[in-house]
Amino acid sequence: MSKLIIILAVLAFLILSFQGYSYVTTRTGKNRRDACRQLGIFFFVLGICAFVVRSAPVTFAGLILLMMGMRLMAHGLVRHGKTGFRNSEMAEKGRGEGQN
Repeated sequence: MSKLIIILAVLAFLILSFQGYSYVTTRTGKNRRDACRQLGIFFFVLGICAFVVRSAPVTFAGLILLMMGMRLMAHGLVRHGKTGFRNSEMAEKGRGEGQN
């Protein structure tokens, strides 16, 4: 019976986390990048901490949170203008990103 209660609590928590994920990814601009990065790190840390419990439902929830955290951090790295990560030397010489 206690396993069922744990499973229901984990499902409720995952539903709430997915709502937060959906809310953050619908934002725009700098707010989206910052919020995605912050929530992604938070989910990633919670996913790692879930491994300490050593219970199957909590461990699977931790894996799901790890994946959601990595995806949110990737959403936070979206570049506007596509010049955010360019090497300054290449930009001065006028080379394209794919040329050496």
